[in-house]
Amino acid sequence: MRKLFRKYRTCLSFFLIAQLVLPQALFARRAQLPGFYGSVSNLPQIASNALPKVKPDGLIQGVAGLSRPQSNQLIVHQNKSRAIIDWESFNIGEDAWTHFDQHGNTDWAALNRIYDQNPSLIFGKLTADGKIYLINRNGILFGPGSQINVHSLAASSLDIDVQDFLGNTMHFTGDNARGVISNHGDIRAKPGGFVYLVAPDVENAGSIDVPSGRVALAAGNDVEMVILEAESRVFPFVYVQPGTRGTAANLKNGSITADTGVAGLYGRNVNQDGYIRSVTAVTNNGRIELHASENVTTGANSITESKITDNPESVHSSFGLTGGEIHVAGLDEKIVVQDQFQNQMTNTRRIVHAGAMTAKSGTVTLSAQERVYLESDSRIDVSGYWVRNSAAAVTVEAQLNSVELKNDHTQKDGILQGMTVVINPKEGSSIGDLSATLNSEYLTAREMATAGGEIRLSAPDGDIIVREDALLDFSGGGTIVSSGHYNTTKLVSGTR
Repeated sequence: MRKLFRKYRTCLSFFLIAQLVLPQALFARRAQLPGFYGSVSNLPQIASNALPKVKPDGLIQGVAGLSRPQSNQLIVHQNKSRAIIDWESFNIGEDAWTHFDQHGNTDWAALNRIYDQNPSLIFGKLTADGKIYLINRNGILFGPGSQINVHSLAASSLDIDVQDFLGNTMHFTGDNARGVISNHGDIRAKPGGFVYLVAPDVENAGSIDVPSGRVALAAGNDVEMVILEAESRVFPFVYVQPGTRGTAANLKNGSITADTGVAGLYGRNVNQDGYIRSVTAVTNNGRIELHASENVTTGANSITESKITDNPESVHSSFGLTGGEIHVAGLDEKIVVQDQFQNQMTNTRRIVHAGAMTAKSGTVTLSAQERVYLESDSRIDVSGYWVRNSAAAVTVEAQLNSVELKNDHTQKDGILQGMTVVINPKEGSSIGDLSATLNSEYLTAREMATAGGEIRLSAPDGDIIVREDALLDFSGGGTIVSSGHYNTTKLVSGTR
């Protein structure tokens, strides 16, 4: 039976997503990592208690000293808000632990410049109170079993200027850089922090978790993280030098979570074959970005989702909720408008979506210049929630005070003053003015997310192809009230 194709040309107000594949590195203690700088293929073995080694005659600034409580432990005692340390090597064995003591200051930062002809191999624990920058032009491997617990982490094979670091400017450059940043471990940052993996090629096959923060896998030769005042959030501006690789990949076992924050992959080519999540709450939207200058691809088993929190806490309906966002497009460009930096969105060249994307009651945007292709069995779901409530959930409690009883003069000082009553809003109350209570509706986040969202797709110079059995769901939801009984307050006067 012939496969059916539905082809749509030019811009549609209709919408879709993509896949790309990067071979997953195989790991033992002598891991094969294609892409690391130089001739390194079999990584050198390191001892299980291996620790970083300071570079002789290297710069150490903002550090009171280093201590080794045990043979497998190293503590860096930072005594200034900005520290710079030159290392001969920065390896951590599977039984070793390196800790940066920053006196509980989450805004303190340590720049670690690593002068090693090999990639840094981290198989043990790395912890810190604040921000850690790891710079090794030959690459960094966070191996299986490694545990990173910091407020924020920037790991890069590009360089960062010392003055930029001291001035809190996140600008990484390296025209000839070739080292890969690869995570196969567990990286956890504190709420509001960040994890930036920056290199000509970047891959994740482990887990990265930054609640209410920012995750960026940025593959390029010039990467700058800029907070734009007009947008009040961080934008990664990524430049990929012509003729270089520039692949950012979340591999099949890779998990990236940034609930109520932003999770993104950026580069020439972006491959999403794993799991990416950014939950949306009432006060903070989740956002996922897959931005590439050439191609964005999502694998058949990939999951990219920005669902609504299941927190049962209710808030006033005036808070509103717009749902999460999944944005697939080109790399942002930094432009100047009226002496102020702004971002300019671009289209990627092609998008191939074979996995599942979910942004309940939210927005999914796929913007390519030449083609958007939705593979069979791919899924884009922006449908609204169906919320189930008990029968008693239809009732409302209200307290009868002088404001509510203003038109019932006989009751202002009567027994109803200060009493709490339970009513059905559809039936109202014959005593008291309860309009203020009835207009003050309190809802959970999911109760606010029953409307269907938007799927937006465009290919201005090409076509949009939707294969048979591809699913696009923008249906609305609603509230389902279970059958049952509920009690309301009744006023009894005498026998009535």
